[in-house]
Amino acid sequence: MKYELEKLETVISEKLEPSKLRSQSLDEEQFGSWISIAETERDRIKKEFITKVSRLKKGKHVAFYIRQHQHQLIRLTDLLSHYLQIEEINTVNPNQGKNKINLYKKFYDCLEDLLAYIEHHFTEYFDLQAKVPDSHKIIASRNIQRKLPEIYKNLTIKGVDKELLLIILDPLYQFVQQDKIYEKISFQQLIYLKTMLQELEVLSRSELKGTAINRNIMATLVHLNYNSPKFIGYCTMAIKKHYRKQSTASEQMKRLLWIYKKVRQAQVNIIFCYQPGNENLKDILIEWLNSEIHFLKEHKFLSQHDPGHTNEDERKDFKLQTSLSVSQLAYLIKLLQQTGIIENTNRLELLRFISEVVRTRQTKNISPDSLSSKFYNVEENTRKTLKNIIINLLNAINKN
Repeated sequence: MKYELEKLETVISEKLEPSKLRSQSLDEEQFGSWISIAETERDRIKKEFITKVSRLKKGKHVAFYIRQHQHQLIRLTDLLSHYLQIEEINTVNPNQGKNKINLYKKFYDCLEDLLAYIEHHFTEYFDLQAKVPDSHKIIASRNIQRKLPEIYKNLTIKGVDKELLLIILDPLYQFVQQDKIYEKISFQQLIYLKTMLQELEVLSRSELKGTAINRNIMATLVHLNYNSPKFIGYCTMAIKKHYRKQSTASEQMKRLLWIYKKVRQAQVNIIFCYQPGNENLKDILIEWLNSEIHFLKEHKFLSQHDPGHTNEDERKDFKLQTSLSVSQLAYLIKLLQQTGIIENTNRLELLRFISEVVRTRQTKNISPDSLSSKFYNVEENTRKTLKNIIINLLNAINKN
């Protein structure tokens, strides 16, 4: 398949390279010639996209063709951004002054136009996992940075729980950090952050206050599939505190079943999520709620058949002592379940059981919530350490 950007790429990477355009000013004829190439190629390529796609019969061929050009357009816009020093992209007017900077800006605008054309006309094949051009990220970062203080102020005034507020704003604050400005981010990730900002902005301007706005924020983030381990931990703790306020086991069960129904009925964005590699937030909450419901039923059954029975009676002094940390233990359990060595399917019940019968050197009583959080959010250091432990086990097997 023909590569349509060849002429533009040659001009940008070779002819317009800053060291080759030593003079800041260009004569009118030279400037006009370069601009003509940019505009002519832009218009020609748009027509070629339509023609080529109509001829290609298989979707996978179309996807390859479109994404090949999308990725190269991103690479070339990044190259021109660095010619321009990114900061000048939104301040330069390519129609004023026939100089090197405005020439770069005109080529940049043509590439941006082509990228937008692909996104609009070939949405089905647009690669949302591709990196966002550096200039797009800076523009988005500035917009988010401009809106965050007001959103934070309004939500604080409305009585949003401080811990919840920090958890939901964390990804936005992380995004606008200056030292991360050139870190790669995909179109999908950026769309997610923009959507999240928009939803929080709407809530910050609503009439909701106190408990009502806290619940609405949580419902909104369930819809947005904000599957952050910190938010998962916050949700489960909030639900637990809420239903345990009821005075009797029957009332607690009714409250828990009501919450379960609400979560089951929640509409969730199935296209995007905060962390694509993690499970969907709704599924995690349903599994956790099932575990809580099962626990309450068992507790009620035992209480009815043995009035003198308490949970304390079931606890044993003996616990399995391990040199692993809590995070390493959680990752090991995750691997054992993923590989089928542990066949229990209810993860939350499994993690609760492990927390009751195992202790580490640093933690005598492991919190089920802590173990659950580290189960779903594995840090790179934990992966490396456990890998070395497994290698040591293999070495021990070889010696025996």
